[in-house]
Amino acid sequence: MAEPVDVLREFFARRRKVHLVMPDGWVGRPYDNWYGLASASVDGDRLTIGLDTEESIVVPLDAVLEDVGGSLLISGFDPATFHPYGADARTYREGLIELVGVGAQQVGTTTDDEG
Repeated sequence: MAEPVDVLREFFARRRKVHLVMPDGWVGRPYDNWYGLASASVDGDRLTIGLDTEESIVVPLDAVLEDVGGSLLISGFDPATFHPYGADARTYREGLIELVGVGAQQVGTTTDDEG
């Protein structure tokens, strides 16, 4: 099994930029903001995902990172913390974090097209 930092780096090697969907919804307007990987580091039992916007996501090292092609899904965390630029950190105890590759469709939720 690949190390989480390797899964992250391999995903960003293919998908240079992503959109962020945190457990409480999109960061910014859907499909509008783009984020690149600035750093990926392990500190003790935590993985820090440094974004090129001076923002970061910190998850436990045992969180599940699943590369599903167009998106990287992060689950199984308690807690995960998002450090947005110029705002207070947001902590999540459960849910799904999705890094949606630019040009890909979000996979973490379903839509009802019968509307």
